[in-house]
Amino acid sequence: AGLSTKFPAYERVLYTDPGFVRPVIIFGAVADIARERLLAEYQDRFDFPQIEKFADQGDKRDKSAIIRLGSIQEAITRRKHCLLDVTPQNVDRLNYAQYNPIVIFLKAETKQAVKDVRGRWRTAAKSARKLLEQSEKIEKKYSHLFTGQLKHMGTDAWFPKLCEMIDSQQRQKIWMSEKQPMEDMSNDFMFPMSSRLSYAAGADSDLDIPQPQDDLDMSPMRKQRLVRSSSDPSVNTHENILGIPP
Repeated sequence: AGLSTKFPAYERVLYTDPGFVRPVIIFGAVADIARERLLAEYQDRFDFPQIEKFADQGDKRDKSAIIRLGSIQEAITRRKHCLLDVTPQNVDRLNYAQYNPIVIFLKAETKQAVKDVRGRWRTAAKSARKLLEQSEKIEKKYSHLFTGQLKHMGTDAWFPKLCEMIDSQQRQKIWMSEKQPMEDMSNDFMFPMSSRLSYAAGADSDLDIPQPQDDLDMSPMRKQRLVRSSSDPSVNTHENILGIPP
């Protein structure tokens, strides 16, 4: 079964200025290029979170890359957009933690558009077809999470439009919970998208394989409390649009 949101059924919300620089999540076949360009061209406005290596209770040599929620706060403190490479499931988690990310989907018009963009950014080695397939799956199953969508061809015209969309959404008021989460979530962590999905894989990728339990995102107290969301890209059947009150 899909994993539902961890928001309570009813809560008081406010339509307000968030008062902080919101994290940015970009999905699409050229999302990695978008993140790299934003950081390269606007280092004063964007930042990547710190990536840590985490060894599970089993083999200490088997370490996974993780992103702690606390590292997002560090970027916010520096008044920068934290550029996150995470799975769609984590949008729910970040909203619960009141980081309220800007979530933009870059929709390629054609496979050739993907090849053209990636070829100019020296990342043509990845299969444009498979990247586009993964992108289409995310659009089909998680479009309710997007705060914006931007179509692109093979030119670079999409990049200034992406910057404008981020600026516009940062200035907008949003629906936020009236209360902060009671838990300290700074040590909770997420797995990067690149470690959960293999873009070199075929069409039948991890995106279609649900995990039987929330075993991917956890705080160090993994056995003593339930986590609030999973990073696993299984199908989320919750249909409500996040951030909009019932």
